[in-house]
This record gives sequence, C-alpha cells and structure tokens, in this order.
Amino acid sequence: MKNFKPAFLLMMLCCCGVSAWSQFVMVPSSQAAMKDADRTTKDNNAVMLPFVDDFSDYVGNPSSKLWQTSGGCFINKSYGVFTPSVGVATLDAIDAWGVLYDKTSSATFNADTLCSKSIRLDSVMLPYPKKLTPADSVILSFYFQPGGGYGQMWQRLGVTPNKDDSLVLEFYDMALDAWEQVWQTDGMPLDSLFASDSDYVRYVTIVITDEKYFNADFRFRFRNFATLEPSTNENFIGNCDQWNLDYVYLDANRSLQDSTRQDLAFVAAAPSLLKEYQSMPCRQYREEDLAANLAITITNLDSVASASRYMYRIVDNNGAETALYDGGFENLSPFVQTHQYQTYIPHCNPPVAQQPFGIFDTANWSSFSVIHTIKPGVGQDSRTENDTIKFIQRFENFFAYDDGTAEQGIGVEANANSHFAVFYNLKCSDTLTAVDIYFNSTARDDEQVPFYLCVWNDENGIPKDTLYRSEQMTPHIEGLNKYYRYMLRQPLILDGRFYVSLQSKTGSFLNIGFDENNDASSKILGFVANRWEECFLRGAAMIRPYFGSNVVVGLDNVAAERPSYKIYPNPATEWLHIEGSEANKISSVELFNSLGRKVYSGRTAKSIDVSAFSSGFYVLCIRDDEGLLSQYKVIIK
Repeated sequence: MKNFKPAFLLMMLCCCGVSAWSQFVMVPSSQAAMKDADRTTKDNNAVMLPFVDDFSDYVGNPSSKLWQTSGGCFINKSYGVFTPSVGVATLDAIDAWGVLYDKTSSATFNADTLCSKSIRLDSVMLPYPKKLTPADSVILSFYFQPGGGYGQMWQRLGVTPNKDDSLVLEFYDMALDAWEQVWQTDGMPLDSLFASDSDYVRYVTIVITDEKYFNADFRFRFRNFATLEPSTNENFIGNCDQWNLDYVYLDANRSLQDSTRQDLAFVAAAPSLLKEYQSMPCRQYREEDLAANLAITITNLDSVASASRYMYRIVDNNGAETALYDGGFENLSPFVQTHQYQTYIPHCNPPVAQQPFGIFDTANWSSFSVIHTIKPGVGQDSRTENDTIKFIQRFENFFAYDDGTAEQGIGVEANANSHFAVFYNLKCSDTLTAVDIYFNSTARDDEQVPFYLCVWNDENGIPKDTLYRSEQMTPHIEGLNKYYRYMLRQPLILDGRFYVSLQSKTGSFLNIGFDENNDASSKILGFVANRWEECFLRGAAMIRPYFGSNVVVGLDNVAAERPSYKIYPNPATEWLHIEGSEANKISSVELFNSLGRKVYSGRTAKSIDVSAFSSGFYVLCIRDDEGLLSQYKVIIK
C-alpha cells in the first residue's frame, strides 16, 4: 500500500462493547406494554402466513406487499457482508431522502423503522381454514448484522453502530394500541460478532406464545436507536450507525431447529463485466476493457448437499440475447456445515464471454442486461427470488467507477486550496460538458461549503495543467444516492488521461459519496501540503465525468431534432463555412479550443477566419433563434 498518510479523511464512527444476547426469545404474556407516539393503523389488506422476505429481488423502499413503506429503511444489495442471501434491509441514521434526522445528536435518538403490514395471526387458510393458537408453534426468525464491515479500517464496508446504539424488535398490542419491545441488541463491531459466532450474521428466533397477539392485526417492527459521536467538524458526520437485516420469516408449525431452507441463493450483487468501470461511454469502449473472469458468490442454505446449475446470459436493450454461458451442474455443500460458498470455478469464477455484446455499435449509447441464475439440479427451491441477480452494463455518456450507492463519505483534508482528484483514461478525444457528483448529507447539512470544480491534464501520473476551473460552487443534495450535474461553462476537448478535482476554498470538509464495494483507490489523488498523494482507502468516489450533452452524442453525433448544418472544410486551414437550410436562423456561433477557451464569438456569421488559430481540435457551437444548440468537432491545420 502506497503513501499511508492522513491526506484523506473517511467518515467512520467507531464503537466498542458487545451486549449479551440469546438464541431465541419467548414472548411472555406479562411483558409490560410500551406506549409510542408513532402509532399505525390497521391494514385492511392483511398479509396471510407465511410472511417471508429476504430482500433479494428489489431495492429502494421495502415491498408494499409486506411492509409499510415509510420509515427510512433502505433495501439494497450493497451494505451486507456475507449475509444468507443477496440483499438486506439497512437501518441507519438517515431518512429515506438520505438526510440525517433532525433529532440527530450525541444523545440517543430513534432513527429508522421497518414495520410490517397487518398480519392475520388469528387464522390460516391453507391447507384448510384453521384458527391459530399459541399451540401452533408460531415463530418469527431473522438474521441481523451490525454495519461497519471487518478487517483493516481502510478496507471496511459501512459504519459500525456505537455501543450506545441499539436494534430493537417490537410487537403491536392491538388491545392496548401500543408497541411492546420483545428483543434488543446493542451496537458492536462485526469483528466481535464473528469472534463470538464464527459467522458474519446472527440468527434470532422468537416464539410467540401470548394469546393477545393472535388476532387479525398482528404487526411487528424493527427500529434502530442511534447516537452521534461529538466531532470538531460536523461535515465529517454522514450516513452512520448501520444495521442489516436479512431473511425475515414468520410462520406456524415451526421449530427452533428449522434454521435451514431448501434454497440455493446468490450472496453478492452481480458484478460489472468491465475491468475498471461500472459504466463508460460507448465511444471509449474497447475489448481490452473487459474483465477476464467474474466473481460470483453462491450458497446452499439447506442441510444437505445439492446439485446446482449456474448460467448467465446477456441481453441487449431490444431483448435480443447476445451471449450465453452455461457453467453446467456441480454439487454444492450446505453452508451450515462447511461455512463455505461454491468453490467450483465454472460457477464461482466464470469467464467473460468473448464478444459478449455481439456486434456493438459504439457510435450510439446502449445498455445490456447481464442475468445470472442458479437452479437446483433436482427438486424444488423454496425461494426463487434469490436465484437471479442482474447487472445493467451501461455504455452511455459517463464514466463511473462506483455502483451508485454510498456506504460512507470521503474527502480531502479540510485545508484551503487542497484538492480531491479522480483520473480517467480516454481512448479517443471527446468533449467533457459536465460532472455528476453525489454529496452526502452531513450532521451540519451545510450546503454553502464553497468549492471549485477543476479539470487537469496529466504528466507522469499526476495532474499538471489546470484546463478548467469553475466559478465558486456549493454542494447540492438531491436525495439518497442521487447525483447533481455541474455543467461546465463551455465544452472541453480532452484526450488521454485527465483528472477531475474538487478544490476546497475555505478549508471546510467536502463530504463526497464513497462506494466501498468497488475499489478505485488507485485512481484517487489528494493534493495537500503542495504534493499529490495516492488514496489508501478502499472504494470509489462518486464523481462521474459526463460527455456530450442532453442533445449531443459524443463529438460528432447530433440529436435528430436539432438543426443540421454542413461544416466545411474539415480540417480547415483558412476559412470554416457553415451552410444549411436553417442557417438563416442562427443566433450565435462560438468556437472553443482544446483547453475549453472561447477563441471566437459571432452573431450570425456563416464563415469564420481560422487562419490565425493554432492547429488542433476545436468545438464549434451553433445556437439558433429558438435556443437549440448544435455542436461539431472541427480540426484546424
């Protein structure tokens, strides 16, 4: 690891201490009711048993079929670490918009809630109608995991809940119209949980024995209580105090020993087919950008070995299949016995198909769906939702090292004139017109922190010349994991390696979203104390350079609804001419050089004298009297 110095600051709230816990809890009839101002009303569309959700087939808000969708809980495939199946429900200190709660402080406050819809615990209909009673062995089970990841601090995933934080489970008492706490665990590092259990998740079962819960409006909810550690700079504090839930299961006729399921499942999200990027512009794509193999994690949640068949197929945006890989059949041992995932190489490390995108037109934006499936060789799978994972491979108009989800925040030291830079490589010249950035909401939530957006060229692996520097800007927070687009004053022609940096103006910390599931640390540099240093934190900054515009594709493809002009000669040596049926409607003509500087501006000029201009690439911008913009790449010799 290079340059292990504190030039980069990562939001990370540490905690210590582990609470006592029990493998299962019996809910007694004498437990005191807890009144709560956050009451909910009876749901007329009550859920019938069984109630099961492993959060594997959707993201965002909890499923409206099972859960009340408000409460700030975030369904995702990014925060979990070796959970039973892909996808978790994450409870933390931010609301559904990605903003820290107003009540956030160093004192304990209630944060997210995941509340079930009304559940018919009075009766079941299958295999025949029957009244439910405590004798029917009704059990609620789930897995939980404290956030924060494991291992070295610079390689972790998410933020650990403090020792004063907690995750609780409550049942609704319909007679008293109150919520009753039935289970709790305090904050702990994931390392501590693993040291105790030899697993990264803890399984909890709760036997429901009190008759008062056997009604048509039974509900349960998870809540987390958070605290923020005091900080000298509240801009450091963002998304934190995370808990992950998985495989919530409520049903009758269960036993405390039924922790296994006849279920083959994916454990991690589907990966990109590209070596470095999650997304890249189509005109920049080359076959050497493809990864050689993919990392796939598959588990067997049953108590016996099962034959499994793994495949993936690639489908274009018209629904046509462009590639198919069949990994064949192979036995998969039960995780409960071996604590191992599938190790068969054709399943866990399959090759990327040759020419996976078929005849791919790199002159036009496109996307491909990479669909992975795992199926049992014989018999049925009890839950098919976790048998499929999908990755959308985008070749659109931006570079992205990140997957679009921020587990933490990152930024350069809060010193005036310091820079936080990310570099990208162009295979051919292109026009940079904007940069998309995701800023984390912070405890201070100060959106007036000034910064400058800069673009640099390269010399020997570090930024050299500033090609562009914006006016003073401030962070814009659009919502959870939603980028804000910062437009450049004028298009900027770039080639080869270039850098996008954020320059601090006053020394305030800029809290940039940080995706810790994809490692682009070697692409990040910080400028502090008059020197550039590499980042040592594992992850990818959520900064995406955007090429072209909403109406222009690349440098030489103009949207059909824009006026079309004939630009000649190209290359030009003395004069550059503009012709076309719409030429009499031109309101302005501008020419920009490769550094983004405007070298010519005219009102209705049809010819431009370029004889005095330096040789190189230029961008010609033509705007008509309706304000529609057309752009062309021109070469001057």
